[in-house]
Amino acid sequence: MYSMKKKILMIIPSLERGGGVERVVSELSKRFSSKFEMAILTFIQSIDLYSHEGTLYSLSEKGHYLKKYFNFLSRFWRIHQVIKIYSPDLILSFMELANFYSIATKIIFRLKIPLVISTHCNPRIVYDIELRYFKPLMRFLYSLKAADKIITISKEIKTILIKDFKIPVNKIDTIYNGINLKTITELKKEKISKYREIFEDHDKIKFLTIGRLEELKGHFNLISAFKKTITQFPDSVLIIIGKGSLKKHIKRKIKNLSLNNHVLLLGQVNNPFKYLSRADIFVLSSHYEGLPMVLLEALVCGLPIISTDCPTGPREILAKGKYGMLVNVGDVEELAKKMILLASDDGLRKKMSKMALKRAKFFDYNRIEKQWHALFNSILNEL
Repeated sequence: MYSMKKKILMIIPSLERGGGVERVVSELSKRFSSKFEMAILTFIQSIDLYSHEGTLYSLSEKGHYLKKYFNFLSRFWRIHQVIKIYSPDLILSFMELANFYSIATKIIFRLKIPLVISTHCNPRIVYDIELRYFKPLMRFLYSLKAADKIITISKEIKTILIKDFKIPVNKIDTIYNGINLKTITELKKEKISKYREIFEDHDKIKFLTIGRLEELKGHFNLISAFKKTITQFPDSVLIIIGKGSLKKHIKRKIKNLSLNNHVLLLGQVNNPFKYLSRADIFVLSSHYEGLPMVLLEALVCGLPIISTDCPTGPREILAKGKYGMLVNVGDVEELAKKMILLASDDGLRKKMSKMALKRAKFFDYNRIEKQWHALFNSILNEL
């Protein structure tokens, strides 16, 4: 039977588990599969994918997609081939590399398909640090009519695009990343086997953070602040979830500060929520973010939060400090003081826990889904 559903193709470099953007694409594919015919196109094929609905296409590239420069030209043709095969009514791309290829492919092949691009980073920082060559490209491409709509995941990123990239205000909308309250509530009930005695020890204050072991996440500052914290709370423990290139350097710092018995490196875990729900305090020490999903997840798990007031995201998520504590980026002393304050005040932790659960409802996918649905309908109904 012929399906009369409109077709949406989502383009993203990877759907590998562990990334916040990848999780958003996964969730969108599942939530809209009953309303639209969904498909996902990735640049690289990974074994450990997020669950998803709809057809999955892949360019089957191996290795990191940003390091495959020889694929630069061939990607245009291969992306166009997938578009020809699937024949979508709407293309939705995520992350800067996919946005670049989506806009350029539409121009090169003179496609008439509406295109929505979703930017998940702070271009003011990322384009100066990680993607320097993208800055002039995206300033030019984002301003073209090829992109029918630009979606930012924070209002601060929207402001940056307007001021730095001269994008018209009416071309940009902000839709926050959502969280599945029901799913997380179930997952956090799962039992812990490894380090169970630590997580069940109510006399220990358990600080927890989640993030790639990379410079931008500020783990070295967090470990230094934790060193100051254990002088007053010698039984406290710091749990770090995530993998990355700085693992050896982080382990060396832990050893040099004599913290081997106080810091746990759990690596990448399939279900972080069972650990979050059994921790006492969540700490984010990042130098910069887009809209950190880990803060949303910590809210759902009812954790008191301490976060750097980094650009962009934490200030919006925590409503300028109403739903969690904000500290200056890189200020180890201030971070340590806040960690000690929360560790010493059980009443404050309980109050902040209630506030966290209240704030989590604002980011529930049931609400965020309506915004995406309204966007899809507004574009597709014009066809």
